[in-house]
Amino acid sequence: EKRYNLSSCCKRIHEFHEGEEREKSYKLYKIASERLVKYMKGDFPLIQLTPIHIQEFAKFFTRRIWQIQLSEYI
Repeated sequence: EKRYNLSSCCKRIHEFHEGEEREKSYKLYKIASERLVKYMKGDFPLIQLTPIHIQEFAKFFTRRIWQIQLSEYI
């Protein structure tokens, strides 16, 4: 049984979607997945990813997006 880690899974998804028409969606997903790895303080086995991790990251990422958007208007 092969076990995947978070970064290898993200990389495979990036490769699958690379070159598609929706370039902005691809870039946004790539940024989000890279930040998830950074938020989790590095790579780890995908089997250890829990819904709580996802929810906490979603809150963090949403706050970060708002900070970026607000700083553009200031």
